[in-house]
Amino acid sequence: MAALVLYVSVNPNGNPQVIISDRAPDANGRRVEWRKSPGANPDFKFARLDELDQENFHQQSIDTGRKKARCNNRAPISPPNNLQKYEYTLVAKSLDGTQSYTSTISGNPPGDKPVIRN
Repeated sequence: MAALVLYVSVNPNGNPQVIISDRAPDANGRRVEWRKSPGANPDFKFARLDELDQENFHQQSIDTGRKKARCNNRAPISPPNNLQKYEYTLVAKSLDGTQSYTSTISGNPPGDKPVIRN
């Protein structure tokens, strides 16, 4: 089964700063990959994938070529009208490592996070 591919770009002044092509996709048991959007500007590297349920989304990794983050999906597939939601935070850094960006919407109270539905 082909991976669920989500494209990522960074907007340092945005809210959220890490923009993901789909903030609540249905994984349907597929491996999940986050890839840089073609021509992403500013350029960045993936730093961390935080808070995603490691029991169900295991073997999380960050590609050393700075091109993708991924995880294998072992979460039970739920019926379409009862999908489970797995929140996560994707953290990116500027190429020189001086700036950090997050996929969580900031605010008070803290904003929502992207999810993988399965």
